Amino acid sequence: MKNSDNQSEIEKILEPDEASPTELDARINDLEEKIEKLGLLSRYSTLQRQWDKSLVKLLTMIVTTYIFVAVVMYFSDVSDFLFAALIPALTFVASTAALPFVKRFWVKRYVKAEKESAKIT
Repeated sequence: MKNSDNQSEIEKILEPDEASPTELDARINDLEEKIEKLGLLSRYSTLQRQWDKSLVKLLTMIVTTYIFVAVVMYFSDVSDFLFAALIPALTFVASTAALPFVKRFWVKRYVKAEKESAKIT
């Protein structure tokens, strides 16, 4: 049923003698707007991926973590709190460095499970 619905929509778009020029112009404008929105969405996705991999993001998170932990340790009367605050910040770096490997593993398993469930249904 879906395929025939899609086919009829395509036929409506491709049959110019049934539509007036103003209707065709409206359809063209609508399609151009949709294409522009898809381009913006693609650009946004690209920027998000670049931000997620950026050194600025990583350094900001490390410095913020270090400062926050140092302040907490200072008010907790931890001796040598500036040095002690390095441990959580470095742990954060290590866990962040491991994420791409974990993500790759997770994606492979997810895609494999999707393929298997598609075979079952």
